[in-house]
Amino acid sequence: MKKHFWFGQLVDDSALEDFLERDLDWIHAPKPHFNILEVIKSLDRWSKKLTLDIDLDFKKELIKFCDAGELKKKFIKELGSIEALTLRRVDFKGNYFEKRSPLGIITHILPGNSEGLSFLAAIEALLVGNTSIVKLSSTESDLAIELCLNLIENDTSGCIQSRLAFLRLESNSKLLSRALALSHGVSAWGGDSALSSIKSLLSPQTTFIPWGHKISFALVSKGEKSKEQLEKLAHDVIDLNQQACSSPQSLFLECDSKEELKAFALKFLPFLVQAARKKGPMNLDNMERAEIQNESMIFRFMEAQGEAFFLEEEDVRILGKMKSEMSPSPLNRTLQLRPISKGNVSKVLFRWSEYLQTCGLLCNDQTEYLSWCELLLNAGVPRICLPGKMVDSYSGEPHDGQFALERFSKIVRLEMPTGENFNSLLGEPLVRPSRSRALMNKNDFQNQEDSGLAHFYFKSGGSSGTPKISRFSYQDYHSQMQAAADGLICAGLDPSSDRVINLFFGGGLYGGFLSFTTILEKLNAVQLPMGAVEDFDFITSQIIALKVNTLFGMPSYLFQYLEDQEEELNHYGGLTKIFYGGEHFSSGQRSWIRKKFSIDFIKSASYGSVDAGPIGYQCPYSTGGVHHLNHQLQTLEILDLERDQDVAGEEVGRLIVSTPSREAMVVERYDIGDLGRWVLGPCQCGSPSPRFELLGRTGDVFRAAGNFLSYKKFETILSDQGFVGEFQIILDNDGHQDRLSLVLGFSDGKKPVVDSMNIINEIKELREAVMDEGLLNFSLLYSESGVLDRVESSGKLRHVIDKREIGRI
Repeated sequence: MKKHFWFGQLVDDSALEDFLERDLDWIHAPKPHFNILEVIKSLDRWSKKLTLDIDLDFKKELIKFCDAGELKKKFIKELGSIEALTLRRVDFKGNYFEKRSPLGIITHILPGNSEGLSFLAAIEALLVGNTSIVKLSSTESDLAIELCLNLIENDTSGCIQSRLAFLRLESNSKLLSRALALSHGVSAWGGDSALSSIKSLLSPQTTFIPWGHKISFALVSKGEKSKEQLEKLAHDVIDLNQQACSSPQSLFLECDSKEELKAFALKFLPFLVQAARKKGPMNLDNMERAEIQNESMIFRFMEAQGEAFFLEEEDVRILGKMKSEMSPSPLNRTLQLRPISKGNVSKVLFRWSEYLQTCGLLCNDQTEYLSWCELLLNAGVPRICLPGKMVDSYSGEPHDGQFALERFSKIVRLEMPTGENFNSLLGEPLVRPSRSRALMNKNDFQNQEDSGLAHFYFKSGGSSGTPKISRFSYQDYHSQMQAAADGLICAGLDPSSDRVINLFFGGGLYGGFLSFTTILEKLNAVQLPMGAVEDFDFITSQIIALKVNTLFGMPSYLFQYLEDQEEELNHYGGLTKIFYGGEHFSSGQRSWIRKKFSIDFIKSASYGSVDAGPIGYQCPYSTGGVHHLNHQLQTLEILDLERDQDVAGEEVGRLIVSTPSREAMVVERYDIGDLGRWVLGPCQCGSPSPRFELLGRTGDVFRAAGNFLSYKKFETILSDQGFVGEFQIILDNDGHQDRLSLVLGFSDGKKPVVDSMNIINEIKELREAVMDEGLLNFSLLYSESGVLDRVESSGKLRHVIDKREIGRI
């Protein structure tokens, strides 16, 4: 009895009839969330480990098709972005969103003469989330079913099994009609009559996706052609015995007389014979031989009448006629030869425009080649190749002038109520990486082998010694900058009215300035790419002249700039927004900015790292270090400070990031060195993305005299005392004791007034170590803000500097 593969199980005719005719629960049953990155990863791993005994050539094709890099390239080329299935803004000046969405259930009807095509077609439709029902040809083996059974056993994505079915149905069966009636789309391969017959069975609401027969030809321009050129052209005719749609059935020669046409035929015939000898004899059936004999007899008769000529040698034939027309061939090494001129190209090809596929164009020089290309493209030819390459293809090439993923999907749109901005909508979080994967640290990240996909190199550390480098492909970079751009809209940047000056640091492989330049470009925002230059007067002059209202930059640099230019900027009065990154503003600094400049809007431009990219964004209801996770780009774990297990509730822990879509480097369970906590409960903005609060660097929590102390705690106490400047903590040894020096920055010769005893008394652990146990020496020092120790490349202030020879934690 026939067996059908039905969404993970083998069923007989009776069970299949029940599913299609009566039990339609399978249509409405919830399916695992479709995540394209997980599907790609699953297909890649499965194909490379495939042990089934299958044809070696097809196995190579399957491995290439399922390769993660190739699938990503296909997805990006055909749909524009790997995030094409995510609702994203049409532009950044409104609340309209669009995305690609699957058609739903697609039934595939394919020929049986290409082993494995049915399986690849189903996988192709699956890539955009469709459910594929494949009608297997009566002549097809069980290969597709065997592959599918093996695939679902090794599917790590969890969402493939519920989207694939392979059925052995007769073309006129009641069950096929039922499957077609339940389908949202039908993809069919075949000739005109077969496609018309299938289409007649469909309702007007069903999307019909035909892949019809095509015809290809070669064209040889005037002038003598080299032996090498003619050999390549003969290869195109003979290689697949004209069985491929891209094989030439006809050859057009630019000529003026029958004598020129026949002279070319006599010259070209030996090249065809030579190519045929290399290929070996054909194995034709009676129908194929009869068709060739019939066409040959017609041309012999026409030759006797002086209307054509017929050349044959060793089972290779050229059928020549002076009428400029496209004429299908009986195939199998039978070439139609016709004249053509530049003046009649459109006329000759006009009625064939829907059938045309490939032209192999042979010319003498590039100028002539381009001239013919323009004529052929305008006449409807979708594919032009050099001789010898007609049946070849490149990765991601459209099929018959169309992209399959576009045809297997539709565009959906929605409009959100005005008032709130969203990063993305209705998206499911990425699948969290397996806990079996060990945590990555900085060394693990840096010691990865170069994948060969890197285009961008950014410095991610190494202030002393060899610089640490983070690598990105262009796809990595632009998808991450797009995520950061989306986040800026949520935070409150308005590209339609805000005018931005980019004051981030740049150069020396530092990515801040370049990244925000790209981010603002993606938003189509007005920007001044200034950089963190030292000429504060020049910056202010341009802010005033070009009516800038929004500052982008590092808090330490912005604070210095605002202090220096306070009088001029207050007189201007046009600054209304500040977006910062890389560090955070203390509450004291925020209060000072509000008081001095009446700027209430101070938001994080993006939270991220050079290694992992943008991790979080703020919304109108986010304050301080609270961010939403870029959950369609990153996954986040918050682990205990000392053990590799999840924190409980809103406890503080280490931030562990994974970026599944990263190409140039692996970012999986990477300890990025930051501390934070989950912010539980829904956000007022309505975003489904989880929230977390940044609480400093892992190094900001340090051990001194046996006690754990936090830079953040010092910041809070200093802010309560009215200190709004920068400060850093220096740890060293004072004899046999640890020494903690709190260095306060100041400018204009005005030392801040701070009560050191108040600081000691407010921090319990500090008081015990200094006052009760006498194990820690504490001192309060002052320094001009401009000479505090900073990271050279980025200008970031070093919060904690540990100079101790032993006992570093």
